Amino acid sequence: MDTQVRKHNWRKLADSHACRTKAKKHQHSPKLCDKSATLRSKILTGMHSPMSVRLLALINVFDVLNVSRGETLKLDVKYQDIPKGHFGLYHTLVDENGQELHALVDTGTSFSFFIWKDWYEWASGHPCSICPMGCYACSEPCLVGKVTRTLTFEDKYMVKIFQHKSKLTMGQVSEILTFGLIFDQKPPVSKAPPTNLMGLGYDGGDVNFPSLMTQLRSSKTVTSGIIALYLYPPADPNKASADGGLLLGGGDPALYEGALRYVDFSTDKHYMVNIDKLQVGDGHTTLGINMNLDLDTGANFLYVPTLYFKSLIKEIGAQADNAAGKHVPFYPVNEHRYFPCQYMSKLPPLRFYLGPQGTTPFTMTYTNYALNQHGICELLIVQNLKNDWSFPDRMLIGNYFEFDPTLKRVGIGKLKPRSL
Repeated sequence: MDTQVRKHNWRKLADSHACRTKAKKHQHSPKLCDKSATLRSKILTGMHSPMSVRLLALINVFDVLNVSRGETLKLDVKYQDIPKGHFGLYHTLVDENGQELHALVDTGTSFSFFIWKDWYEWASGHPCSICPMGCYACSEPCLVGKVTRTLTFEDKYMVKIFQHKSKLTMGQVSEILTFGLIFDQKPPVSKAPPTNLMGLGYDGGDVNFPSLMTQLRSSKTVTSGIIALYLYPPADPNKASADGGLLLGGGDPALYEGALRYVDFSTDKHYMVNIDKLQVGDGHTTLGINMNLDLDTGANFLYVPTLYFKSLIKEIGAQADNAAGKHVPFYPVNEHRYFPCQYMSKLPPLRFYLGPQGTTPFTMTYTNYALNQHGICELLIVQNLKNDWSFPDRMLIGNYFEFDPTLKRVGIGKLKPRSL
């Protein structure tokens, strides 16, 4: 059995109120809609026979095939709090029985897996109807087979999965897919609620658990390996939740301003780029960092190596003091730092210079690295004992990221305001 170690800390935020999403509609080409609508109109106005009805049905089938095969698959995502779970970036899939499965959208792994109903009810002693993420129930009785994997995460969470194949629906597209079902985990369910995971990272080469994008390309549902993600800023910047989109198989220039700025990946098989320097507000610029930075939507925190962590926190505090005209207190609790919410807007922007020469700037505002969770405000910045950085899911707020594993680069753009 293989072991995969990644950096996921979506288990560390406090439990909160219920917040569910629904499966959304797949958006297809406007040109295709126009052509199909025109043709349907001609048939309906010019023909009134059973033949016209059959022909119209064929045209409708043609529409579905075109929006389902070879075009960009557009899905909704939401940054939200799942009760007894965690804030995170979620998409809602639907299994073959119509059960909604709220899955964490994770660019840090290629594995996709879901909570197996039989195991959950045995391990928790509760019916799956109370599982906030939703459980996967096999249409026919299924058992743990020989093909299994053990996945271990850096927050000490371990999950065991077995291979399963079945139909899943994303938007309006349904596919027979291979994925994992959880049959064990540590810590136990009572201490660490299990999660559904939708892995969008590089395919790790596991033939028994191919990545979602590998499977969608094999079935010709999409023809490109490009993945794009974005989140619209919340109408109330003090609110934590945000919504946006996930594009599979292509990008959409209509979503961002100007041209994308591209940064080459710095390592193979991971969405990592190089960070060269960092400026906090209008203050000091740290030069010559030259480290890897992971673009990981499966993580909740901005990870900073020990070498730079204390100085970054100190500089953020100094800049906040200047903006507020008074001292802004930060209260450390374990590895987290909390502060009075009235100072949220006083936090400085963080300007990262990406690429080997630092030629691509990327700015985070307080919306990207701080969180107001029901009146409790926290810096989402924690120390990393390893010598690399990591951007979290909230990097997407107000931004558009387009991952291209084929050309080994990411395009970054400023998200256009939401269309009315």
